[in-house]
Amino acid sequence: MPNWPGLERVGTVVLAVLVGAIVLVQGASVALNWAADDERLLAAALNHEPAERARTPVGMWLSARVLADLPPEAAVELRRERANGLDHVADRLREIAGVSALGGLLLAPLTASSVDWRTGRADEATTPAARTASNGTV
Repeated sequence: MPNWPGLERVGTVVLAVLVGAIVLVQGASVALNWAADDERLLAAALNHEPAERARTPVGMWLSARVLADLPPEAAVELRRERANGLDHVADRLREIAGVSALGGLLLAPLTASSVDWRTGRADEATTPAARTASNGTV
């Protein structure tokens, strides 16, 4: 593949942006899962069911923001349905991040440089990796 000027820089920038986007999408997915988990715990408490664990302040804060359109007197089934919807969206976000990560893995070798990071010089295709001359002895 020809070494076009700037291809390595473009590949590096695209890969860095891709990694940043993947981190943000994964963070959003985790936040949606926390909000859904808290909403399920709230629905169980409203239905007078024993709680699996205590609600966390982070989960309560996230579910209050993400599900702000639900009135406090919303039915338990509606809360569980919305929590399932949040889980579904979080799963789709993780799938998008996975596909993006695969794209980055395919892009990286195509735009990689053949410069040795230790010496700063380009590898020469004619330089053997090992000594190839021998005096006839093994």
